[in-house]
Amino acid sequence: MSFPKKLRVIIYCRFSKEEQRQQSIYAQRLFCERALKERGIEAVITVISDEGISGELRNRPGIERVRQLIESGQCDLLISEDSSRIYRNVGYCMDLVGTAVDLKVRVICPNDDVDTSRKDWVRRLSAAQNHHTEANEQTRNRLNRTIEELWDSGSAVGHLRPGYQRKVRDANARRSTKIDEVNPDWLPVIQDAFTMVADGIPLSTVAGFLTARGLPKCANARSSEWNEQNVIALVRRTVYRGVEQYRVKVSEKQWRTGTIKSVPNPDPSKVLSRDMPHLRMVDDWLWYKANEAIDDRARPGDNPSGHNHPLHGIPRDSRSPLSNSFVCGICGSKMYMTGRNEGGYRCSAAVHGKCWNKTTGLRDLTHQRIGTAISQAILEASQTAVPELLKYMVERLADRSDLAKHQADLQSRQNALKLKQDLLVKFITEQHHSPEFLSQKLKSLDAEASQLELVKRLLEEQCSAHVAVPSHGDLARELHVVANQFNLNDPDAGSLLQRLIDGKIRAIPCQQIGSRKVVLRAEFTLQLVQLITADVRLHLLKPESSCLETPTVLRRRIVLDLFEPSKAPLHAMRALELYQKDPDKPATLDQIAAQLGISKRTSHLALQMGKQLQAAGRTDPFEPLTECPANPARWKFKDAS
Repeated sequence: MSFPKKLRVIIYCRFSKEEQRQQSIYAQRLFCERALKERGIEAVITVISDEGISGELRNRPGIERVRQLIESGQCDLLISEDSSRIYRNVGYCMDLVGTAVDLKVRVICPNDDVDTSRKDWVRRLSAAQNHHTEANEQTRNRLNRTIEELWDSGSAVGHLRPGYQRKVRDANARRSTKIDEVNPDWLPVIQDAFTMVADGIPLSTVAGFLTARGLPKCANARSSEWNEQNVIALVRRTVYRGVEQYRVKVSEKQWRTGTIKSVPNPDPSKVLSRDMPHLRMVDDWLWYKANEAIDDRARPGDNPSGHNHPLHGIPRDSRSPLSNSFVCGICGSKMYMTGRNEGGYRCSAAVHGKCWNKTTGLRDLTHQRIGTAISQAILEASQTAVPELLKYMVERLADRSDLAKHQADLQSRQNALKLKQDLLVKFITEQHHSPEFLSQKLKSLDAEASQLELVKRLLEEQCSAHVAVPSHGDLARELHVVANQFNLNDPDAGSLLQRLIDGKIRAIPCQQIGSRKVVLRAEFTLQLVQLITADVRLHLLKPESSCLETPTVLRRRIVLDLFEPSKAPLHAMRALELYQKDPDKPATLDQIAAQLGISKRTSHLALQMGKQLQAAGRTDPFEPLTECPANPARWKFKDAS
């Protein structure tokens, strides 16, 4: 084969890891230039490289550039130190080199003694690739053995986890291993994060908290900002309760692309585990509560779909912080949000003709009124209810009779379960051929017994843990902050709202006296006891409940209008009061209008309504409805059947 005097040559270089010497690219280039010179090839050289990228990946920026130049006829010869630089995959390498040969491009890999100008290049390239693949496998095995030795010795393995710091075990040793320890600067941040998750705070809020506090993520993280999945991964790690695990997830190669995907270890027996009490950051009970809170968020795998789904027919824009709390006061169905612009709430059953309550409330006004009412109630609590809240906390922490009762119930369940296990074991041992379902039943009972034992141990930890009650000033300041930050336009407000509300927010239809007009009011009861600090609240919760028992003194009933009343009903009772102030000389309409800052016509309507209310023995122009009114105004869609 003869070549022109000046060949267009590509020198391809690559190294796998960032830790490898950057000079490796330069050394590979010099090696290839020397090989060209020894073969007497004069060339116009283009150097293309991939740095810090595995050769097992099919698509890499550098190798794609090489392929493009070959296929476009802009290359006469490709040279690389050895074929493993091009690919560490027999199929990928054969495909690229075969394409080059088909397009009359010569390929040389000096260290593998591969040159496509010779007839035996296929055999040599295949043998070289098999050798490189085997070397890769041997390297992996050596790394795995090294990791297991480090693991057994208690040394640090894998990436440094958030909240920890890594240091040399023996500073005097030349090549000492490293160990992890708790970083005291991040300990309270990790504890706060677990407490927030256990307390039902939205994961997006927890992620924002960790980002704001600047908690470092793992070294291989693509972004410094925390998200919901990062928070879940943090809470799931057992190292925070003093049990370190490795190989919970393993790398699985995608043969089509050569990429690596992290998947749960298919063989649990190969998961490494070791007790590391010095790495504990949270108590077991808090770790399990936080993980239970995440489990409760997970949707079951057999969710109904299509027409069987509970949200079928409800538009996606109905989701809001009130979605699980706002219900019709007549039938109890969800008040769902509809409309893209101004928007409003209406009973979901009324739309399908199953409820007569067709009254609507404007979205923004509803959010503003309910949000403001709750904020004001919390603000008032920060000024008046703090002593009662502190008294409640002290009394409940001193009296743990409810937890003691639960412990007794738990012990009774364990005793009954132990009796079942003993009877089943006795029956199985007496049978020559025990049915398979009995063995499965025994395994199920054993698993239930283990779970009860864990709950018992966590309950004992919860009872014995020391909890600090906040000072009057600290609690008042915290409530003041919550009051100022509470906003129903924030999607994360929903979790706090659901905890504060006793039951649901009921939308009550009310009819204006002497009119066909029907409007909505909201009625609900606040549980101020839910405002106590999260760490205390978690210790007071009954194991089977997510809410605290609320004393009457710490409950607030709230009734508020979800509409803007017209001026006549707004001033009705005041107009009547001014008119009757001096029976001998009643105020004129002009005088009433001047006093109230309204027109004479409006003062006349207000006075008439005031007299109607007095005759009916009422002071409120709006009366709650229990039955469908006759011919209500503005109810345009289909009547209930």
